[in-house]
Amino acid sequence: MKVEEWNGAQVASVSFAGVDQTVLVATPGEGRAQGDLERAVKDTGGRVVETDRMGNVPYVLGGKNLSRFVPETLAGAAYLVWLGGSALSPPLLLSGLAAWVIVGGIIVRGMVLLSVYWYGFGHAAISQAFGGNSVMTNLRAYGERLSVGQLIPFADIFIPAVGSSDKAPWFEERFLVDGQRRMAALAGPAANLLVVGLVAPFLSFAGPLEITDLALLALAGANLWAAVTSVSDFRTALSGVGRVFACGVIGIVYGGPNAKSEVMPKGVQSVLDEGILRTLHRGGQSGGVAAVAVRENGHAEFSFFVEKTAKEKNRRDRLGQLMRASMSRLALRAQKAGFNGLRRLVIVGHTRYGTNLASPVAANAHPHMSSGESDTLLYVGEARRDDNYERPWETPQNKPAVKSVSVTRGVAIAHNGDDNATVLYRRGGRKLSVSNEDDARLSERMTGYRNPAQGDSPQIATRLDRWLTQGSVIASLRLTLLMLGLETVEEKDPSPSKLMERAPTPALMKGVMQSQAMDSFAMEIQALHKKHPASSNLEELFLAAGAHAPSSESFWELEESVPFQKNSDIERLKGNLSTQAQSVLKLAPWFAELTEGEQDRLAERFADLFLKFFFTGDLRRAGIHLLRRADSTSTYGVMSATLLEAESALWLRHRQPFYLWVSEDGKSVAGSSESKAFLGAKSGESAFRYRLSLKNGEVATLRGGRLVIDQIEKGRVAEYDLSDMAQTLGQGHWLDLESSPYVSVSEGENSAAEERVRQDVEMVPWVNQRLKEDFSDPKSNNSLSGDVLVRMLVDRLAKRRNASAAIDLVIVGTEKSYDAGSLFAQAVEKISSLAGRRLNVRVIYGAEFTREDLAKLRDEGFGVDTVVLGLASSGQTANTFILSKA
Repeated sequence: MKVEEWNGAQVASVSFAGVDQTVLVATPGEGRAQGDLERAVKDTGGRVVETDRMGNVPYVLGGKNLSRFVPETLAGAAYLVWLGGSALSPPLLLSGLAAWVIVGGIIVRGMVLLSVYWYGFGHAAISQAFGGNSVMTNLRAYGERLSVGQLIPFADIFIPAVGSSDKAPWFEERFLVDGQRRMAALAGPAANLLVVGLVAPFLSFAGPLEITDLALLALAGANLWAAVTSVSDFRTALSGVGRVFACGVIGIVYGGPNAKSEVMPKGVQSVLDEGILRTLHRGGQSGGVAAVAVRENGHAEFSFFVEKTAKEKNRRDRLGQLMRASMSRLALRAQKAGFNGLRRLVIVGHTRYGTNLASPVAANAHPHMSSGESDTLLYVGEARRDDNYERPWETPQNKPAVKSVSVTRGVAIAHNGDDNATVLYRRGGRKLSVSNEDDARLSERMTGYRNPAQGDSPQIATRLDRWLTQGSVIASLRLTLLMLGLETVEEKDPSPSKLMERAPTPALMKGVMQSQAMDSFAMEIQALHKKHPASSNLEELFLAAGAHAPSSESFWELEESVPFQKNSDIERLKGNLSTQAQSVLKLAPWFAELTEGEQDRLAERFADLFLKFFFTGDLRRAGIHLLRRADSTSTYGVMSATLLEAESALWLRHRQPFYLWVSEDGKSVAGSSESKAFLGAKSGESAFRYRLSLKNGEVATLRGGRLVIDQIEKGRVAEYDLSDMAQTLGQGHWLDLESSPYVSVSEGENSAAEERVRQDVEMVPWVNQRLKEDFSDPKSNNSLSGDVLVRMLVDRLAKRRNASAAIDLVIVGTEKSYDAGSLFAQAVEKISSLAGRRLNVRVIYGAEFTREDLAKLRDEGFGVDTVVLGLASSGQTANTFILSKA
């Protein structure tokens, strides 16, 4: 096998010993279209046999000295036999009818193609007006997929707003911004509508309604639909098919009407059902829901209710049915606990793409939870209230005072994608990173809690819980001791065990909490508030006491200190803590190894960090920490809820699509990684009408009716008061779904494998580009692995002398990997059949493969020489490994 460059295309030639046949496969180089591939095959001396696409990559199959009967040849011979037999009866009549059908079909198709070209001319003209390529350059690219062969009746033909997107003509439009794209998209159907409007009056003189009028009406209808959809999406205007960016994360913060007898409002149940159904096509092995329920009478009655399910027993069950049963059980549990007539309901839901075991288990289903340990929270509440039903996250309506409440800590997250590692410590030029496995062991050492679920997702929940320190003495203290311990690590690349030694243990925390400094801290905060009685929450108290910050929502990295005003109350509190800090730090084993000067410096650092964490460590900042400290190879979206801010929710995006939805009345907000998850859904009587796409690196936080969006590098980018929807929508960031009919309901799992793979390819373009660059490097692992696979298949092809039953290649995949494997199998079979030695390829659905299936596969020809290709992504990797061991 050899690969050569021909006119910008890559042509692979595969020859076989003893056979005068060569198979040619041409794929495009950078910026090349399919027409160049056919010329490249012809330039090598071969003839083109077939043109097709793999996902969104065009390819051409050809060869030298190939002999192959094609269906068209057989059909042509059958037609000649039929024509000769019919000549004894009415040959002239039959020939005349055939001629009229062919000529009439060609005329109609010629008009359609002319309309399509005119449609493209409108796009091209506007694109040139915006500084793009010339009209002729655009039209040449536009016509690459339109051929004279489409004049033949019953051949495939593209019709704007009706034809499928994989056959849509294309030209360069990446340089256009959103508004310009919409105008360019609108120009195509507008050009056709103009022609219809000019031609229709002349045809009307022909008399009554005729077939030409019907054709014009159909053409006008298709282009009118395309014109309407062009307002929202450029590709939809070309194909009529909306793109689906999907995964499995859904979540709702419901604040609408709720009858006293209801725990799970019917509207919420319906919304969840629809959201689950529209995410199942991305993975249907396991799923779950977690609810933070807030009763009318306050925080002492709220808790997490979690239900998970998986296709453990009946693997062929629909996950949607199992999930609905889970939500019914969740509502029943909440009702038995007395959670009737909820004021607020925060629900995190998820349908899983793959599991961490070959057999899906409910323990590994999302949502994932943190430890849920008990804690005592200091907060600013209403001085006059002495009951147990006050919410610590609310602003007091009357005179404020510092109070305490016993709470259960807890974070629930739904997560899609991969979180590979995190930065534990970063200051100056130093950076200490750990894998998720090591971070999980670190968390277990600090809290004594081991998450029963496996994988990277559970650790995200634990990590967020670690950074939720506001109002908690023990959480602030634990994080402070961890950061100071990591600061004393001198090695450039320390081992995980070295980092573990610096982590505070539960035994250490018990001793530190009994120290005088911590025992009297609550009284210090009460005294501080008496000096600044107008402060209605901890952050306001922090600023009023002398913390130097632009606002109460300023952000600092974990390692940074907050500057304090000289001689301020907060600086005096810091001084008191510093003098007592050494007695606290001496309980840590590593502290005694430091010099006296280093101990004094760390005592002051202790006071700085502890106060910052105590006053400012909220859910919003925890989400920003998660993104800013993420590994560069990670890619995910997350929705999170916490008992510490029970009426709040967090959504964030790290290189994965993620969407926010808001109801018409602004009382309910939803989040999803599926662009169609809540289309047409209602929260109570109010529809989810408006949708916003989070940009990469954005964190959205909802508190009550206030929604803020922060970008991890740029800071605050948007702020919405959902009680004033006119002001919210006036900022122009929200898409009104009622005026965007292109977002039709996704067909999901009923769509073809080619379509689902195409959607994946379009979803994260930068990943595809990185893979393409890596495969172009002959020394990369991907390139070397691919070369080995091809050589193994060529070797199998060369050894195959007859159509034996032996299986040559087995491809293992689950969910979308199975789709990709199926397409690859088709391509391998096509290429090998050109040599007259079709390879025997099987594609296996890995998550449902059993030992009985393996025995059957052996009977069908699976042996020691069979090549096995495993395809995996995210949680499917374990499926593939376990299956390969079988």
